[in-house]
Order: sequence, then structure tokens, then C-alpha cells
Amino acid sequence: MSAEARARIDSHRLLKEDDVAVHDARIDSIREELNKQKSGEKKRWKKRTFVHMFVFALSFILSTGILVLGTLLFVRPDSPMSQLFMVAIFSVTFIASFSGLRVFILHSMLNDYPSEEEDPGMNHHMPKSIAYGFVGLVLAVVLIGFIVNVASANIL
Repeated sequence: MSAEARARIDSHRLLKEDDVAVHDARIDSIREELNKQKSGEKKRWKKRTFVHMFVFALSFILSTGILVLGTLLFVRPDSPMSQLFMVAIFSVTFIASFSGLRVFILHSMLNDYPSEEEDPGMNHHMPKSIAYGFVGLVLAVVLIGFIVNVASANIL
């Protein structure tokens, strides 16, 4: 009986040596998958950063052009309301172009969410893009202030 018991114990699945190698291989494969996911996330963030910088630059150029053209055509020196009106048009143009381009490029052209189950939908993307547009607007106003300061310093 002792020999039979010993044979059963030795043949038990938990005492086999091969399982340790399988676990090591599984840990290595999981580590490789995690490294691939991290490198994929880095590429995704680089792509998104480039898209945001491109969209900001394009929206800034478009909005600044509209602001300069409107100021030259419509603003009178003694009319502060026309200046406020042009600033409002600049703001609306910037936010609309930024949010529209962001949604179009990230979620239509580049298809940032290839799996439809993961995509939260346009009810999520548009408000998020508009919020990013407001943040970009603050940055654009600061950039315009900096450009005006530099330009006025060179004149004197």
C-alpha cells in the first residue's frame, strides 16, 4: 500500500516540475504584453499631443486672421463695443474650430477608439473637445498678449 500511495503522490499535478516552467513562461509572456501596452500608450499619447498642437496652431491662425481682418474693417477707435464684439467672434471661432477639428481628426480620421465597445460616443467627445477649446482659448489669449508685448517693445 505504501508503494501505491507514493505513486499517487508523485503523479499528483501539483508536484510536477513542468508546471513551474509553464508559470515562468506565462509571467514572461504577461510581462511582454504589458511592455507592448506601455509602448502603445506612449505612441498614442505622442500622436494625441501632436494632433492637439496641430489643431491649436490651425485654430489660432484662423481665429487671429479673422480678428485682424475684423479689426481692420469694423473697429473704430472710439467704439469699445465693436472691439468686444470682435473679441467675442475670435473666441467663438477659436472654440468652434478647435473642437470641430479635434473631433474630426481624433475620432473620424485617426479612429482613436477602434473598438466600438470602448468608444464613449459623440455625447462624450464634443463636450470634452469644447472644454479643451476653452483651455486652448486661454492659452491663445496669453500668446496674443505675449506677441503684442514683443511687437510693442520692438516699436519703441
